[in-house]
Amino acid sequence: MAQLRKLELETEIKSSPERVFDVCQNKTSRVPKISPDKLQSIQVLEGPKVMETVVGSVRFWSCVMGGPVIAKDKIDATDMENKTIIIEFIEVKSQSIQEFQSNTWRKSPT
Repeated sequence: MAQLRKLELETEIKSSPERVFDVCQNKTSRVPKISPDKLQSIQVLEGPKVMETVVGSVRFWSCVMGGPVIAKDKIDATDMENKTIIIEFIEVKSQSIQEFQSNTWRKSPT
């Protein structure tokens, strides 16, 4: 049985919550251009390519978090009113964050 862990990240973003949510909802593949030192790529593996954050979509991430990380996530839910996206990481390969494998993360850009 998977253990639930909570990971919260906080960063200052000089943009409106609506704009940040729009990037997270519709333009996820552009995020590596914003932070190329941390995030190399995001690819949609399953689901529509136009709107990248659709419930059921599966994405592949390549990033750096204290070392190289590759991960697959699945979008479990989106809440447009509260600007929240619930993501389940279904596969994580990293020596530094293995304890978060197969857990649900809540991404809320507000």
